[in-house]
Amino acid sequence: MVLITTKGASYSSSSSSFTHQSKNFDKFDVFLSFRGEDTRSDFVDPSEVRNQQGKFGEALTRHEERFKNKKKVKRWRKALIKAGKISGWDYKNSHNECDLIQAIVEKISKSKLNQMELYIAKYPIGIKSRTEALIARLDIESNEDVRMVVICGINGVSKTTIAKATYNKILHHFKAKVFLENVRERSETNEGLICLQKILLSNILGNRNLEVSNVSSGIAMINERLCRKRVLIILDDVDNLNQIEKLLGKCDQFSPRSRIIMTTRNKRLLATPGNGISTYEYRVNELNEYEAIELFSKHAF
Repeated sequence: MVLITTKGASYSSSSSSFTHQSKNFDKFDVFLSFRGEDTRSDFVDPSEVRNQQGKFGEALTRHEERFKNKKKVKRWRKALIKAGKISGWDYKNSHNECDLIQAIVEKISKSKLNQMELYIAKYPIGIKSRTEALIARLDIESNEDVRMVVICGINGVSKTTIAKATYNKILHHFKAKVFLENVRERSETNEGLICLQKILLSNILGNRNLEVSNVSSGIAMINERLCRKRVLIILDDVDNLNQIEKLLGKCDQFSPRSRIIMTTRNKRLLATPGNGISTYEYRVNELNEYEAIELFSKHAF
């Protein structure tokens, strides 16, 4: 969640509110307020906050004269200068308010919500070492090729959990990324495939309003709009080539340094990627004796 709130000029003369909020200046860099009424007459220009001038500066000075802790007020002033330098959206009466709100929502969706980590497991025993081994196979720093790692293993060996943990570890390296879960089950119908294509395109392009009319048009959009993009795509539980073709299109179209991860029980999929794709297998080992005992104890006691 992104906290968005704006303070008026008179707010700076309230010591209790100021003390509480100053602790949070470093946690949020976007501020906006919807109070159910037009409060724009109480808004101040960012330059008044940054330079501590005008009504805002006057209120702060009055508060400083009354407040005994000069060091704390100095910290407030420093925090306000920092907050006033943050770039953002400046609403004017001549602009369309609806368009401004939509622009803010889209910006937050792209830069904040797409950074959310996936839930791993209540007891992720043995996941860390296996995730590190998978990341080594991915070789994130290499910029020579599009690299695909296929996670193979029997059912119940934590392939999906390892893929999620890996996604969480490396997502900050990629602006365009998506994790598609339960591909095998969800692609059994055309509607399910279209839904997966739409999720992939929406996440990679940062556009929640995309329309995909059918599977064929989805493939065309993937080939056209994702061409030369650097992406991180994870396909969970893939079991045939048809699913790969309909969700990745021409795999070799992506920009070098793109990374694709698939989890599957079908080892034959290792031979499916096209030219320009470096493909590696990562076979998940079962828990060793010590890991198994630790996991058992977590559930038993």
